[in-house]
Amino acid sequence: MENPNPVQAALINATRNAVKSDLISATRHGSLTAIEALISSLGDANAPATKSTVTSAVASSIFDDFGEGAMVLLTRTGLPVDTAGVTGNTFLMWSAVWCKPSIASSLLSLGADYSLKNGDGLTPLAIARQNGCSAVVQALRSAGAVV
Repeated sequence: MENPNPVQAALINATRNAVKSDLISATRHGSLTAIEALISSLGDANAPATKSTVTSAVASSIFDDFGEGAMVLLTRTGLPVDTAGVTGNTFLMWSAVWCKPSIASSLLSLGADYSLKNGDGLTPLAIARQNGCSAVVQALRSAGAVV
């Protein structure tokens, strides 16, 4: 699309914001049907707005312990499993922060890198240990993570 006029640009932004809000809402409510329907509305998976939207939705899914939603979002959109947010935390790190061992295991099975460090220089294992989440520590160690 050529450069949109101001009205078109406002409409595009409003549509993106609505899809982002709806996708976050669908993940918060645990609706795979809604997630599946909204994924097709996202547009280019490599566009910054889409990446931000999907990243937020995956993080919400992890927080809510909705692993199936997080996996659908990652596999259907092509968002890299090691995507990091502004703090440098990857999805695996968020699963350690919020002590979500089944999601950590699913992320590891998708190839999540347990050796990456966030903005504070911490790996997922260090985060899990710091937060007293022995179940995620065990999942990471079973995958090969060491101190």
